[in-house]
Amino acid sequence: MGESAAIGVPPRARVAIANDSRPSLDVPRTTTTSVGCMGAREHMKDLPQFQTAHRHPWIERLWQADGMPQPEYVPLKTNDGVRPGERLPRPDPWLADRPADFATPQQPEGRLMGSPGPDQGYGIKLAKHFASRIQLGEHEHLADAVAGCVAVGLKRAALFGRAPVVYDFELAYTLWGFLGEPPADLLEFRKQMFAECSHHYEDLRAIADAVPESTLRLSPAEVASSLGAWKTLISAD
Repeated sequence: MGESAAIGVPPRARVAIANDSRPSLDVPRTTTTSVGCMGAREHMKDLPQFQTAHRHPWIERLWQADGMPQPEYVPLKTNDGVRPGERLPRPDPWLADRPADFATPQQPEGRLMGSPGPDQGYGIKLAKHFASRIQLGEHEHLADAVAGCVAVGLKRAALFGRAPVVYDFELAYTLWGFLGEPPADLLEFRKQMFAECSHHYEDLRAIADAVPESTLRLSPAEVASSLGAWKTLISAD
């Protein structure tokens, strides 16, 4: 065969073709895998050495093979064969019958239930921005003021179904008199409510529960203008 016809043919195959003998990769005597050669055929079909007029009988046999040749001496384990996919069983119906499952779609309400909402951790950072403006009374601590107002601010954010914003905490600080001069009776009530609240979850929940929904729906400016009648804004029971 001509030099142009041997282009792209492996040297081992060229010798076999020139001697008109079958090389070791004899397609009829070997097994084939299920992996097809369509991609390789499409790539090589335009090369001159693979045209019908130039193909050697050995190339013709390789061209007509259904898959890639696999030598007989390569063992084929049972686990290596093609297996049907495992079919998963139909899942059982799911029912909210576990002890801690909710019986209704709504969030349960009650003592110590809290007010779940999105991205509430960010509220701690927002609440700390007011640290330089907070006015503390005697025997009051900054950590307690921040923790208590965080609980109120997060309750307001959850009421509107959104992440906390700075106005939630501005309302909380204003309501409890931390951003100005509070009435004397509010100051005494605040000291009782906020004493060591940063260390006790129950106290934080009591502070948040003392603020009704009607107050949380007000703006910080409206709360500031009504602070003289704080008992209408805060449940002192």
